[in-house]
Amino acid sequence: MRRLTTFLLAFLLLAASPTWAANELSVTARLLFSKAGEPELSVGQVEFTVTVTGTNYIRHVQNIGLSEEALTLGDMTPGGWCYFENLDATNFVEIRGATGETDLVKMKAGEFSLLRMSADASAPYVIADTATVDLLVACFEN
Repeated sequence: MRRLTTFLLAFLLLAASPTWAANELSVTARLLFSKAGEPELSVGQVEFTVTVTGTNYIRHVQNIGLSEEALTLGDMTPGGWCYFENLDATNFVEIRGATGETDLVKMKAGEFSLLRMSADASAPYVIADTATVDLLVACFEN
């Protein structure tokens, strides 16, 4: 029986912790691909530390509706590392660079995205498909 395609994109660590040097953010990621009849592909584990120069960060769950809405950033200005996780078991959610723009990032149910948001970004927007979803948002100003 043929194995199903398996994608494993493991977000291993995105944390600001007092056990590390002050103002540090550690990022670790790895990508593995395995499919019957195909050679296995592993993009080596990438690990690095970022000095957090900003003073603001956020971590919250935002309920995303079927109409585009601004991503809630609180007092944080755009620019810095962001982790987004779709907490829904069925529906996907998409991120847009600004209101009215085309979708840039799509996260299916249970998926996540890790990216560095540009300081040039205006207010990013998000939109759910089919039903509302909860989106975990963690961003660190940098």
